[in-house]
Amino acid sequence: MFADPTSRRWLVLRALAEERLREGFLGRAARVYGWGIAVSYGALMLVAPGSAFTLFTRAVVTGAGIVGTLVASALLRDVLAEPRRNAVASLARENGFGPRELLLARGAAASVRFVKVIGVPGAVLACLALAMHVVQAGAAR
Repeated sequence: MFADPTSRRWLVLRALAEERLREGFLGRAARVYGWGIAVSYGALMLVAPGSAFTLFTRAVVTGAGIVGTLVASALLRDVLAEPRRNAVASLARENGFGPRELLLARGAAASVRFVKVIGVPGAVLACLALAMHVVQAGAAR
């Protein structure tokens, strides 16, 4: 039922790598941009409910581009960092993980971080787009 100790340690390594992606300017900027895009496009949906689905698709594309770039930049910052000054790399080395496993953990962490930063505001925006569609359909009757 429970994973073996090596895979649990890898999951902890991935969680630490994700925590590293979350901190600093790039991590905060990604979160702010994700929610900022959702709020601004949500306000436009309230003004023009007939265009809700078009606005939703544009918000997702915009968010994926901007937030994806910020998360990728944070990932590159960590991958290209000097190993002696990088806490996640030091912990990986101490736990017997090689550079390949660390890179895989960082890639998985970047994927999880991207989904969290763009997925949650995107889900809220999708609910708003659906509500606007229902309101528009009710008004047409």
